[in-house]
Amino acid sequence: MAHKRVFDILVLAGLVLALGVIPGSASHALAAERPVTVSPGSDSKVALIGDGCPSFSWGAAEGATSYELVVYRLAEEGEEAQPVLSETFAGSASSWTPSLDRCLERGGRYAWSVRAVGGKEASEWSALSLFEVASRPSQAELDEALALVRQYFVTEGGAELKGVAEAEAQSNREASPSSPGAPAAGVVGTTQLSVDGGVVATSFTGDGSTLTDLTAANVSGTLADAQVANDITLDDITQITARGIASTTGDLDPDRLAGDTTDDDKVDAGLLGVHEHDDRYFTETETSAVGTVNTPTNPVDWTKLKGVPAGFADGTDADTDTTCDGAACDGTNFSSLQWGNLTGLPTTTKGDLLVEDGADVVRLPVGENGQVLMADSVASAGVAWAATAATTRYSIRDIGPAGGFVFYVTDGGTHGLEAAPEDQDGGTGVQWGCAGSDLAGAEGLFVGAGEQNTADIVAGCGVADIAAQIADDYALDGFENWYLPSKLEVNLMYKELYLFGMGGFADGFYWSSSEWSSSPALSAWVQPFDTSGGGQGTSSKGNSWRVRAVRGF
Repeated sequence: MAHKRVFDILVLAGLVLALGVIPGSASHALAAERPVTVSPGSDSKVALIGDGCPSFSWGAAEGATSYELVVYRLAEEGEEAQPVLSETFAGSASSWTPSLDRCLERGGRYAWSVRAVGGKEASEWSALSLFEVASRPSQAELDEALALVRQYFVTEGGAELKGVAEAEAQSNREASPSSPGAPAAGVVGTTQLSVDGGVVATSFTGDGSTLTDLTAANVSGTLADAQVANDITLDDITQITARGIASTTGDLDPDRLAGDTTDDDKVDAGLLGVHEHDDRYFTETETSAVGTVNTPTNPVDWTKLKGVPAGFADGTDADTDTTCDGAACDGTNFSSLQWGNLTGLPTTTKGDLLVEDGADVVRLPVGENGQVLMADSVASAGVAWAATAATTRYSIRDIGPAGGFVFYVTDGGTHGLEAAPEDQDGGTGVQWGCAGSDLAGAEGLFVGAGEQNTADIVAGCGVADIAAQIADDYALDGFENWYLPSKLEVNLMYKELYLFGMGGFADGFYWSSSEWSSSPALSAWVQPFDTSGGGQGTSSKGNSWRVRAVRGF
């Protein structure tokens, strides 16, 4: 245990050097104060957390315009701690939660730090916070827990559950003594029957004597396959009130719906409400009002009706005028306008489009399968069918768009980084340059930082034939956006290309564009390309090492 503690201290000391954190000192004047980590973890011990995607939070630093955050996985003995997460945030941020595809591995032990950037000056890195992501239980532990649950139901809860089940079964037998099968005579089967909103049952047997206090007010449900001993007639019903209809004798006859009467076997027409209808149709009452009675000897016909609308005198709808209400189609009368009445339109087939070309309507034939409709200022219609461009996706160690070697991909392979297929130093190596000068902004360590580092070096140094300048000047097959890789980018080239025998790298050191934050005026990070393990180090800016440019796509 003591040996493990000593190893952890050595690992953390390595991280302190890598991050350039020297408590109580600063390499140069700072524009933002040093932030403080809040969670997860602790700076005095390794805190255990359960979530592999924890929320990293820190205290606001005065003067900060942005923050940089890095997470290292603490290595096993004999290995080097490696950065696993790195992000840059706006100065208003105070927390960050990684996406699900970037969650930390369970069982891993980690250290994280954050620093503030004000303008082009960066603060010291915060004290390291340590934490461990709890491991998932093993399959053996899950099996043991499941066995305990099963044992509980057998020894502790089994008798109680068995008693409840037997009580329910006995209650069901007492409530339904009849044998299962079709309902007996006088019994109504139902898909759902409820009383006062509570479901009673979905089926009933027996003579129904136990069903009491059921009224239309508290029973609802849908009857299915109703079976009764006798047909129900109107005489079986003492009163129907739901629709304002009252009757006590005889069958309900259509004659009882005519007129306004107070007889209890008639229907009061006033209870039925007002019948609204189209003026082209007439009721029996309206025809009677003019002295016409619809009888076999005196039938109702159109000639005996008053107020028949125009076009109905012969009993047919004569409203078949296809002109613009009998007037010229000058755009003022379109109530009867139909597609079939129009002339001068282009002949179309299935899938064609009619498009305004600025002066007239033109026909755009349907495109081919897989094509999409796109704006086209040259086409007369302003649009045209075109094939969609195929999306190229790259994998690590593919040949990239500029002919280099892909060593990093993102967004499903549509974007990433490629290394030039050759060195740019002429085989002799060149200096990093500007020894003795701290170049503001050239301290970015992570993926994506190399391009900005290179721009800051070229602008701030102004010396030809140095590593950043010759990488920036490199061009290949029309691609000119090359730069000197950052500390992590050159490390990825080593891991993904050199160790797989790809890229044509020479054995020796290759420059990164990242200054060493502990001595930025004098030193920068380098990557050894050999089989010793790939551990990175720092070198004086005046030394001459190899250069391999990279670009993003």
